[in-house]
Order: sequence, then structure tokens, then C-alpha cells
Amino acid sequence: MSSDTMLVDTLARLLEAKSRPADVQAAEQEDGWHATLWRELDALGLADIDNFDPEHGLVDQLAVLQLLGRHAASVPFVESVMIGQWLCRQAGLDAMPGIVIVVPLDPSGGVSAAKAGDAWQLAGTAAKVPFARAGNRLLILASGPDGPVVASVDPSDCSLARSANMAGEPRDTVRLDGLRLPASSVCPLPDGVTVAALWERGALGRAAMMAGALQRALELSLQYAKDRKQFGRPIGAFQAVQQNLAILAAEVTATRAMVDLAGRVQGGRHQRAAVASAKARAGRAAGIAARIAHQIHGAMGFTGEYPLQLFTRRLWSWRDEFGSDRDWARVLGALAAAEGPGGLWPMITAAGDR
Repeated sequence: MSSDTMLVDTLARLLEAKSRPADVQAAEQEDGWHATLWRELDALGLADIDNFDPEHGLVDQLAVLQLLGRHAASVPFVESVMIGQWLCRQAGLDAMPGIVIVVPLDPSGGVSAAKAGDAWQLAGTAAKVPFARAGNRLLILASGPDGPVVASVDPSDCSLARSANMAGEPRDTVRLDGLRLPASSVCPLPDGVTVAALWERGALGRAAMMAGALQRALELSLQYAKDRKQFGRPIGAFQAVQQNLAILAAEVTATRAMVDLAGRVQGGRHQRAAVASAKARAGRAAGIAARIAHQIHGAMGFTGEYPLQLFTRRLWSWRDEFGSDRDWARVLGALAAAEGPGGLWPMITAAGDR
């Protein structure tokens, strides 16, 4: 695939038909995620990382995620394609059919692996795992006696407690109580692949989805400001409303720009700084945009029948997943400090260089 308009147009048409507000709400009330839409994405080849061009694949994946966010689509694209399948590829594991979920993704860990004769034994708990219930295979990241390992586990062998975030999306707790696995199911985490690197990919994916949700919140606010009349004219004609809409548009534009930049510089020296900037920027924009959008809509924006709440609830949920804006601001600050005296400006101006 390439980052031309064909991919975007095809996916946009699918989402317009299959991820309407009523579809999103139905998925929330059923199992928390849109399994039917995921099958449609699979049929288009979008659920398999091998169908993306290795050179431009990440840029295309971010374009997909922005569209998914714009339509509040509850599917595990970040978790399975950007993280799970990517880890399989990097670790040299055989391609796994279906949805592959990595557990846990929190850098603090929580799962340990110990050798038991010719086998391995896993123990620990991972909380708030996105889409764990949807996984056909779980890749467990664990602390082993000689370093981190990755274990391929059947979800039916784990204890799973269901939970959800504010948007109603699956955020489950996975428990491993002395699970025994053959040695063939466990391998060391390969050089160059760290939990921090997987966390970084998740942060960039969430930032892309937030950019799409922000765009939709802006569109809804603009349309409502045109349609809603007060004192004989649209509320969008009032200067105070216009100023708020301008601020909202600026937040959306800044977030999309940082996500696009982070996608372009992957593999470059300033990759981590670009991802940190994108996630921090998206997290900051989420609070500002949700506040303005709800101010413009008034009580209407909070009703279940009106779609704005589908996007603001996701913005409020996603901004803290894979690190909050404060977390990534600290990372960005540390990277700037590491550049040494006089290094900040060169780091900023070289951010687009590979």
C-alpha cells in the first residue's frame, strides 16, 4: 500500500457505512468493540501488517488510524497491527492469524517468567489491557531470569476480568496463575525491541486516533454553530463563539501536524522526540477541544442521541493511555536536556531529518 488517496477514500466509504453513531453505540452495548467492522477491515487487507508497504507502512497506518478515530471505531488496529504483529515480525515469530494482543504494555511490567525444567512458568497480572477479550493470541511480555522474554499464549489459558474505559472500549485484566508453557512457546525479546519501544508505538497510534476524533469534534461544532440560532441569527455569528472555534481549529491542526511529523521521522535520530511531541500535543488538545466543543453545543452535546459525546469520551480516555501528556512532556524535556547546552534549537530544527 502507498499513502495515496485510494486507501483513504476506500476506508472512508466503509466507515461512513459501517461505523455510524448508531453502530458505535451498538458496539459499546454489546461487547465493547466492533467485531463486524474488524472483519470488514480484514477483508480489505487492513488488519494485516504484511499488506502495508515496508517503506511507507507506518504513514499509511497513521492515516488509517486518523480515519478510525474520526468515526469512533472501536477496533484493535493499534494493538494488533501496530504492536502485536510488529512484535511478531521483529521477534521472528511465525505469523499468527487473527488478532494478536501484547500483554502487558505498561513499562512497569507485572508478569514474571521462570524456568521449570524443560518448560516455563508465567505468573502475574496485567490490568487495563486494551481489547484483551478480542485477542486470538496473547503475546505475554515477562521478566525472565536472563532478561525479558515473550511468550505466545492461548487466551483461554488465562483468567480474564472484563472492564472498560470511559468510551466503553475493552480494558481487561489478564491474570496468569502459574501458567506452564513448553519451551517452544517462549523466546527472548530480540535486540532492539523493548517494552519502551512498543509503548512508543502505542502512544503514536493513540495520538493518530485522537487527531481523527478532534477533527470530528471540530466538524460537529462548526455545523452546530451554523444551525443553532439565538437572538435571530446563528450562534456562529457571535464573536465569542468564533474565537472559540478558531482555538479549536488550531488545536486540531497542531495535533495532526505533529502526528504526521512523527510518522515521517520513524527510524531517525529524533523519532522519540517526535512521538513524545505528538502524544503530549494530542493530550493537551483533548482537554481544550472537548471543553470548547461542549460549550458550543450546550446540553445537546451530552445527550446520548447526539454524536459529540462519542468523540469527547474517547478523547478523555485515550489521552491517558500509553502515557499522559505530562508523561510525554517529561520525556521530551529529558531528551532536550540530554542534547546539552545549545542543543535544543538544533533538535527542533532538525526534527524533520532522518
